[in-house]
Amino acid sequence: MQCARGESVDDQQPERDPRYWFKTGNVVLVASRKTIYRVHSDILAQKSRVFHDLLECGIPPPADQESMDGCPVIHVSDEPQDFSVFLGLIYNTLEFFVGDELPEWSVVKIMVVLGDKYDAQGLHAEGVRRLKLFFPRDVSEWGEEAGFSFYDEDIVSIVNATRTLGTPELHAAALYLCSSQPITAILRGINGEEGVEALCPEDLRRCLYGRENMANTWFGLHTKLFSVFPLPEMQCLTPQKCPKAVESLRSAATRHALKYLTPDHAYDPVSEDSWERLWVKVEKYGLCLSCRKFYEARLLGIRQNFLDGLQERFTLPPEDSSDSE
Repeated sequence: MQCARGESVDDQQPERDPRYWFKTGNVVLVASRKTIYRVHSDILAQKSRVFHDLLECGIPPPADQESMDGCPVIHVSDEPQDFSVFLGLIYNTLEFFVGDELPEWSVVKIMVVLGDKYDAQGLHAEGVRRLKLFFPRDVSEWGEEAGFSFYDEDIVSIVNATRTLGTPELHAAALYLCSSQPITAILRGINGEEGVEALCPEDLRRCLYGRENMANTWFGLHTKLFSVFPLPEMQCLTPQKCPKAVESLRSAATRHALKYLTPDHAYDPVSEDSWERLWVKVEKYGLCLSCRKFYEARLLGIRQNFLDGLQERFTLPPEDSSDSE
């Protein structure tokens, strides 16, 4: 946390946030010299280890202590829109979790980023838990609405927030999500409420590398799906029909892969939706129920293997892994 001492709040004329300006508050926080809050030191100290240590040590020192209405003043570098959410989570977490409605990423991001910055362990742990719900390890749960809601313009922010978490699997999953965006958005950044948010140079290389990796893998995944016929013990119900249908499906899968093998295509082999158009062919060629279950399980395995390998797919080769930041 960056704190400044000896600065005059009055000189900057920041605005009060009426939601967090308590008459009984005993400490004043100033966010980026724009917004001020009068809050309770005991509540801050209870939820945040950083504020606990800061207030316990009596910082700022009495010799050059800045005060307002008899309260010590602490400056923080966060933007007011972010710090206001953080204080809201400190004072009333349930405000952001109403019924079954998922919180927006903008809230979960504060839990993850500022929860880590200010060592608010409860908030940070809940934010990480929601990221894990959003990026499940079980492919059958992938794409379900869980953890939080988001907009396309949030995707780069999700990558940036997971970068320093110490959970490579979540960061790789976020890069995978980002790689499905238009190439121009990946290169230039994505416009959001707070302006353009871009990937750091290393993550940009990783995202583009992973995107190319998926393009190279796309064809192989499709040809693999129908490359084998069910074993005899699978008990095909129509042995005179299904082998021919599988041959047709193998050709259909090849055509489907080639059709979408383009530089601008958003590859998403983990998602069930990406296989939907091809799976219509299974119904068209009329596989028996036993064979259909065989290929459903095979497709699920292909998707799961791809999900399990995301971290490797978005890891740069040694010669390209130096950080140019």
